[in-house]
Amino acid sequence: MNLFVSAANSVASSGNVDAYAQSATFASNPTAANAIDIGTLIQNQSQLSATSKLATTNSTEYYSFNFQQGSAIKLAFNNTTQYPNANAVRVQLYNSSGSVLADNYGTSAQQQAYIELTSGVGLGAANGNYTVKVSVPPKQALTATQSYNLQLYSGTSYAQSYQTTAKLPSASSNSSNANSYGSNLNVYEAANAQSFSRSAYNSINQNALSATNIGWLSENKTSLSVLSQLTTADSADYYSFTFQQGSSAKFKFTNSTNTSDLRVQLYDVSGLHVIADNYGTAAQQTAFNDLTSSTGLNLKNEQYTVKVSYAPNADRGNTQTYNFALYSGLSYTQQDHTTASAQTYQNAILNGTVGSGSYNAGTAAASYLNDLSNGSTPDVMSALTAFV
Repeated sequence: MNLFVSAANSVASSGNVDAYAQSATFASNPTAANAIDIGTLIQNQSQLSATSKLATTNSTEYYSFNFQQGSAIKLAFNNTTQYPNANAVRVQLYNSSGSVLADNYGTSAQQQAYIELTSGVGLGAANGNYTVKVSVPPKQALTATQSYNLQLYSGTSYAQSYQTTAKLPSASSNSSNANSYGSNLNVYEAANAQSFSRSAYNSINQNALSATNIGWLSENKTSLSVLSQLTTADSADYYSFTFQQGSSAKFKFTNSTNTSDLRVQLYDVSGLHVIADNYGTAAQQTAFNDLTSSTGLNLKNEQYTVKVSYAPNADRGNTQTYNFALYSGLSYTQQDHTTASAQTYQNAILNGTVGSGSYNAGTAAASYLNDLSNGSTPDVMSALTAFV
């Protein structure tokens, strides 16, 4: 746990350190408003670390944190890019009003404050919200990708380490039809977290009553994750979970195929009332934004249903692989993962589970028998699925 400890900061770990890790992704256009939240800084208790890169596509990046307790902030910054590709990097500390407190390329006063910030004494600061900006220095060009890490401390020791791996946005997340939400939830996985996996089956014509149960969600204890697909046959999936303990829930969703837009909805226990919807009313979209934010959406402790389907007017001929995760609080010690297979018409026919919706097994069977009586020998599965 001493990997990022800087001797110049006069900070060391205190005994056994509780380690937590999170992964976040920068917005395609990083600003102070969408900064990655890297946690809460508490004197002699927490260390906040971030690892990332500066690239031509992302030459300016922001991190936010809350200085909850203490009198001074300490920063260790390391450009880990190997020579001869290493460039100079600018690091600035902003307060909640947007004023620059410390800057290694700023005014004389700001540079002096930066020296204090990166010293064993630290920079005197009031408790509140702050932002660290990492960028290319003025009038300098980025000639190569710069790998770096930074650490924030207060006091002379820490017992909890919060490590953030900040990823650059992918090409798909920059596209106009990107379906990725909740990339910055400020939720950490404990180093000793346990992982449990199960397999499930999303049937054709599934509804809220037949939803796949993915488990119990508890604040700072469990996270629930799902991996599945939408297909031409299976165009809507339902998942139920019980919010057992906590005040707010957080939701992360990624469409890894991203060739058709997907709609995500959160229903109440009845399966009739939509609470949050990325394609819903203004109020439902606001609730969805809260659900996919680091603040989360306030919910009662009861059962809920998540519905994943194709967005209105989306091309349903494109199979979409997606994953999502549900959290509550700032960390979790247990992850319950569900891999849900999408049912096909072929195995639905064999199981006798298709009899509603756009498909009628009786009509398909009659067509097959008619072709057979006329001397044709069609493939049974091809004939039975021809009317989908």
